[in-house]
Amino acid sequence: MTTFSVLQKLTAASGPAGFEGPACAALAEVLGEMGISSHIDPLGSLIAKLPASDENAPTLLLDAHIDEIGLIVSSVDEKGFVKFGSLGGADARIMPDCEVSILADPPIDGVLCCLPPHVQKPDEMKKFAAPKDMAIDCGMSKEALEARVKTGTPVVFKSSPRVLANNRFVSKSLDNRLCAAVIACALEKVKAHARDYNIVFTASVMEEVGGRGAKAAAFGADPNAAVVLDVTFGEAKGSPADDTFALDALTVCVGPECDRALTGELRKAAAALEIPLESEVYARSTGTNGTPIQITRAGVPTAVLSLPIRNMHTPVELVSLDTADKAVDLLAKFLDDLKGGDLL
Repeated sequence: MTTFSVLQKLTAASGPAGFEGPACAALAEVLGEMGISSHIDPLGSLIAKLPASDENAPTLLLDAHIDEIGLIVSSVDEKGFVKFGSLGGADARIMPDCEVSILADPPIDGVLCCLPPHVQKPDEMKKFAAPKDMAIDCGMSKEALEARVKTGTPVVFKSSPRVLANNRFVSKSLDNRLCAAVIACALEKVKAHARDYNIVFTASVMEEVGGRGAKAAAFGADPNAAVVLDVTFGEAKGSPADDTFALDALTVCVGPECDRALTGELRKAAAALEIPLESEVYARSTGTNGTPIQITRAGVPTAVLSLPIRNMHTPVELVSLDTADKAVDLLAKFLDDLKGGDLL
């Protein structure tokens, strides 16, 4: 399967934090077509394993969170406007006029609305609307909505995945279905190869609300080491050069949380393939699942590999498909070259 085909399937599925079932089902289907079995753990994370021939072999954990940013219904007012809370940090600047889908059965389409500038006061026009001042308009009455939508129903942003010039892919939920697709495609490349260590892939839930799924999944896997894949900030118009990366780049996190030996193995794989690998410095937390995984049980040496995207936490996140393919090749090379002794 291609990275593009897997991305199309995964980004089309809904899966806001805490409600990842459809996204996990889509990934399980992809893995099944690759001949890789999986199961769901008690918190909802998808777990897949490529076992070594020796059941006592060390274990490498590969993690990419499967949840996306979303909203959750908190109430319906007298005029039929749906109030909501946030499941993760959706960018409030782009929310007005966004199309959404309330995940009732069947789903209900709506648009996020707020006061238009024509009826705002001059000082209000200078500020972005806060989520508390927005609502979802489904064109329905309070009674009709309450008959179908319960408090606590999740909401996802809608988008039409498409390919732009220069092989750029635009969609919702690239954070972090992108990295789940990269891991799946890398595993397809190496699944038939002999190795002296186990690989456990966790597509973990609830990263956008605190990394809960990764912490539980890592505890269950009890790995000797871990590599976390996540997205990072791609360069955009007006972006600071020190804090963003070109869309054709791959990065490894460098800092106190990141294991230097494991990061070094990623660098060796990149060098062998002549893939540039930039350093992304974090003096404290990486802001990824690497943080909860690193301190699971007695500690897990962890490296973080990242892919740049633009427009993070919006329905129009953008990635280079060429870079995604490079990430698949790099991860597959890393997995083929790694030895069980490197994990001990």
